[in-house]
Amino acid sequence: MSLLLVSTVGAFGSQEFMEKMCGDATIQVARAAQKSGVERFVFVSNSRVGSCYPSWLPLWMAITMEKERAEAVVQASFPSTGVVLRPGFIYGWRRTAKGQGIPLQLVGAPVSMLARNLGAVSTALGYVPFIGEETRAAIPVDAVAKAAVLSAIGPVQGQTLDTTKMLEVAASFHVHE
Repeated sequence: MSLLLVSTVGAFGSQEFMEKMCGDATIQVARAAQKSGVERFVFVSNSRVGSCYPSWLPLWMAITMEKERAEAVVQASFPSTGVVLRPGFIYGWRRTAKGQGIPLQLVGAPVSMLARNLGAVSTALGYVPFIGEETRAAIPVDAVAKAAVLSAIGPVQGQTLDTTKMLEVAASFHVHE
């Protein structure tokens, strides 16, 4: 029986809180998983890792730096069986503590369509600094889940999957009834 682990830990907050949640938590889990004999590790990171950020976005920079730090440990701990997923805005129905829901797909689906499916318009949008890349990185939650499952149960094409690669992997997911 193979031991698999998927880490989706991350949060917004103060610099210290994000350091703990977006970096330290995954780093500790990855190291403990390696020591415990986990064979495959999948980490849901952030599409902006490795990108430049303007200084007026310090909160976003902090998240990205911590996710990058966690990615490095995952890749070092699982050099051939660790997979990093780099989604942008993940949309779908978000549950809240009070049982209410937030329909993030009402924003995410149109943004994703605008960024990916409108030919020249989508191409032009891709050149808008920061916004273009982010709109193209929007992805439905079910595609992230499918990519995570398939990355956990066996090898996928690459160890770092951007949104385009995650959508390709998700499209290959078939439920057998």
